[in-house]
Amino acid sequence: CNRKRGRHLGKKVLEGTRWLLMKTSFRLVLEKDEHTRLQEALQLNQPLATAYYMKDDLRRIWQQEDKESAEFPLSDWI
Repeated sequence: CNRKRGRHLGKKVLEGTRWLLMKTSFRLVLEKDEHTRLQEALQLNQPLATAYYMKDDLRRIWQQEDKESAEFPLSDWI
């Protein structure tokens, strides 16, 4: 019964986080407590956390000025 309750709580935390996962960390709205909600969701689901941080890393690679600047971070990312 506790396991079921824990799963329900986890589902509740993850509910509505899809758009938070799409945002970059600097675009999270403090007044809406988005950063805290995102961190709670990432703590509950390790594969989700890994994907989120990989997405942010890849975004930073794409923002590099030129190919040479992106080569090392990209090879490290892969």
